[in-house]
Amino acid sequence: MTSRASIAFMACLLPSSVTLADDKPARPFAIVELFTSEGCSSCPPAEHLANDLVQSARKKNQRIYVLAFHVDYWDYLGWPDRFAHKDYTARQRQYASTWRTRQIYTPQSIVNGGARGFVGSNRTSLTQNVAAAMKQSPPIDLAIAITAPVKSKSPKDDPNPPAQITYKVKDTKATDVLNVALVERALNTKVLRGENRGRSLTHENVVRWFNTVKIHRTAQGRVTVPLPKDLNKSNASIIAYVQDSKTMLIRGADRIDMPQPKPAK
Repeated sequence: MTSRASIAFMACLLPSSVTLADDKPARPFAIVELFTSEGCSSCPPAEHLANDLVQSARKKNQRIYVLAFHVDYWDYLGWPDRFAHKDYTARQRQYASTWRTRQIYTPQSIVNGGARGFVGSNRTSLTQNVAAAMKQSPPIDLAIAITAPVKSKSPKDDPNPPAQITYKVKDTKATDVLNVALVERALNTKVLRGENRGRSLTHENVVRWFNTVKIHRTAQGRVTVPLPKDLNKSNASIIAYVQDSKTMLIRGADRIDMPQPKPAK
């Protein structure tokens, strides 16, 4: 699944910064996928919960990674969500198909690709699902690193040249795929129309770009991530996670923040 831009993918020799601990089990993690929309009046409470979770996890250095996928099927209500994309709706439908249901809704949260989602504004469900995930020992280990940005031929026209990540993973299965998401924090929108008319919405970890690629046979490789021109790299991170393409269960994850710009002298 490719959103907005194509992705370059190739095998490569990895820098020494991408390492896996051979003698230690993979650390627990929780991937929280929130399907939401600025055009949905019941979504802001779910986003408040997700925002709190993002901030708390970052403060405590916990491996809890939220991805806010903005879907496009509420745009017709009068407010086109600037972060929405049809591919994110397709991803939510993929979960529904796996669970043999036609029902999709917002806000919906899914933790580690679990057997069922839940209403994203349900604090108890979110807390319990994340807590359960953080008690599980992941079946595989994944590590990513950001290498030097791809050089742009026209730097003036491209303030945010693409970023490259390298990954290394072990103990994968034939049905495993690698998801790579670019997320951005601290985004604000003043909604002028639709169900949330007059509200100011704050978003954390909005998915700005997403793609799924095959894992190279060497279990290591490189992915090029295009960066939107309006991306604030100071608030951006790349989250990668390995998922069983048949069961949709998430088996390994890692996150890395975009390098901070050097202060002007």
